[in-house]
Amino acid sequence: MEHYEIIHENGEHSVGAAEDDKEIIKAVKLHHERAKKGLPAGPQSFDRETGAAIPEPAANRIVRVLVYDDHPAELSIAEQSTPEAVKKRFKDALEQSTDENGTVDFERFTFLMRPQPRVITPAHESNYTTAEARELDPALWGGDS
Repeated sequence: MEHYEIIHENGEHSVGAAEDDKEIIKAVKLHHERAKKGLPAGPQSFDRETGAAIPEPAANRIVRVLVYDDHPAELSIAEQSTPEAVKKRFKDALEQSTDENGTVDFERFTFLMRPQPRVITPAHESNYTTAEARELDPALWGGDS
């Protein structure tokens, strides 16, 4: 099973898993077509108390689909860094989590050592520091190539 990061025209991202490209392309194509027609992103929702229809946001066009062998947020530092980069990260994390008395805040230290998705990324770039295995051609779902 592969993982797919779906990047929308408005900069939103989501990650899904599928057995193969055909399965994800079918879903991406349906969503992209809904967006091109100005249709809602999903099925109609209703308020439980009143039964009134809740307006659904319009679907957004899909601009990129990146493919990963594993979920992009689950890779360890060793799988994506050189030993020198890990040593620097360790040193920086230790300095940032040590108080003036020399006591290490271990929770902060371990947080700083964990791989973190990028917080701010350009709109149509991946949210993850992990390199994708490949990218699907937008022509497969009717997007711009």
